[in-house]
Amino acid sequence: GTDFTYQKQIYHIGAMGEHQVKNAILAIEVAKRLRIPAKAIVSGLNRARQPLRMEVISRQPLIIVDGAHNREKMQTTVNSTQALLRSGAYGQVHLILGFSGDKMWPQMVRQLVTLKPASVTGTRNTVNPFRTVAHPKEIARLCRQHMKEARVNIFLDPAAALHSARKRLRKNDILLITGSIFLSGQIRARLTNDT
Repeated sequence: GTDFTYQKQIYHIGAMGEHQVKNAILAIEVAKRLRIPAKAIVSGLNRARQPLRMEVISRQPLIIVDGAHNREKMQTTVNSTQALLRSGAYGQVHLILGFSGDKMWPQMVRQLVTLKPASVTGTRNTVNPFRTVAHPKEIARLCRQHMKEARVNIFLDPAAALHSARKRLRKNDILLITGSIFLSGQIRARLTNDT
């Protein structure tokens, strides 16, 4: 989560990232205009959760599910992950990526390059048969082109992708599952049942 001070009041939110602080301040201002008591605002923000938005599922290793399905959301995901890396508490980043075919996924892959991932596992969601997906082979091709140091694998089944990625993790590594909200949701369901 994130702690911040606004107008001399300390708040805690469960979400990570500077952009979430801005969202929380907007919620604070709206709540004040609605005359919601200050204590209720503090409590409400503390209890609020945003599944699939930089949601931490495991701490050692740090496993995050994130439905960053457009360039703006992906940039906040990259910024939040970079902040974690700058803290010095974490080792390498590993990615599981899947994208809907109608999104600007090649640009989102390029945004992820700055994380310098040790490994990338491309996959697809299997829960929405009506949504076209970016083919894992195409995701892998683009990752190999732009992330030359990363070990790149592909799996058609998200469960197999998760199993493979978890085998490479060390205790202080980060596993970021992102790209498609369908994929992140599908893997979240598996992880919350497994952990």
